[in-house]
Amino acid sequence: MGEYVEIRTSPAEIMGIANGIRGQGEQLSGDVGDISQEIAERENRADTFPPDQFTDDFVAKYKQDVPGADGKTTAANEAVRASAEYCGTKLVEIGDFVGRAMVNYGATDDESGQDIAGAI
Repeated sequence: MGEYVEIRTSPAEIMGIANGIRGQGEQLSGDVGDISQEIAERENRADTFPPDQFTDDFVAKYKQDVPGADGKTTAANEAVRASAEYCGTKLVEIGDFVGRAMVNYGATDDESGQDIAGAI
């Protein structure tokens, strides 16, 4: 027996939502890229983390190796930035996936409707 999907709105509306998700992912990736460069620039300044009793411990933790959202191990400060960018990438992928699914759903629905109409 087949499985059925009930969509209580139109595939076009869902595609619009998917495009919105994709757009937000692109926006996030772009924003994170810009902010990440600014953060890296500030981290590289000598006066940002001057060696003393307070910053030495902080920098050690700030730059310790940790796993990022993408599964790669890198310094914590870089992992946070890479993970934020990875979230943007995933939003784009989700938007694309849902959009393709709705195109396929619409095509299948149209074909099924024609088959039913032909059988009557």
